[in-house]
Amino acid sequence: MHTGLMHIRPREEHDFGHLETIARAVHNSDGYPLYMPDDDFRGLLDSPDAIAAWVAVANGDLIGQVSLHSCSSPEVNAFIVDQLGLTEDRLGVVARLIVDPSRRRAGVARALLDTAEQAAIDRGLTPILDVVDQFAPAIALYERQGWTRMGTVSIDLPDATTINEHVYVAPSGSRRRSDVPVVPALGC
Repeated sequence: MHTGLMHIRPREEHDFGHLETIARAVHNSDGYPLYMPDDDFRGLLDSPDAIAAWVAVANGDLIGQVSLHSCSSPEVNAFIVDQLGLTEDRLGVVARLIVDPSRRRAGVARALLDTAEQAAIDRGLTPILDVVDQFAPAIALYERQGWTRMGTVSIDLPDATTINEHVYVAPSGSRRRSDVPVVPALGC
């Protein structure tokens, strides 16, 4: 996907060094993610349940990334399966959407979100995402893009913190193409 001087392409192995720098800047700026054990930004970005991932590039610089996962937390998975009447293997979880704080407000997050949503649909999956309730700018983006809040779940983190996450389904979630085969989910 190309937008002006920015384009979206699949993430490659050599992207991780710069993406870790962006993830660290996002963490320092926004506090995302809330729980970051051992400052393992590579682990955050290179999750074993990722189906695919993309980066945004502008003028040769990486400026953001998003990934599509086969699952979220057990609490989110159970909630959305109950709400939508789907099996877990029908979920495409949009995750790890980050944009360099110095490059925001230029449509980067929207382009990445749209890319992951379409990739889920192309795989016959229902695009969902979850976001901690205190991340108002992210929530505003999702709602501007037409994502529907299905509800909120509480999650207990390993450090004994409890967070509330809003769970969303993409506007395309109810219009999912039924003629596309399901890609087998990876383990969560």
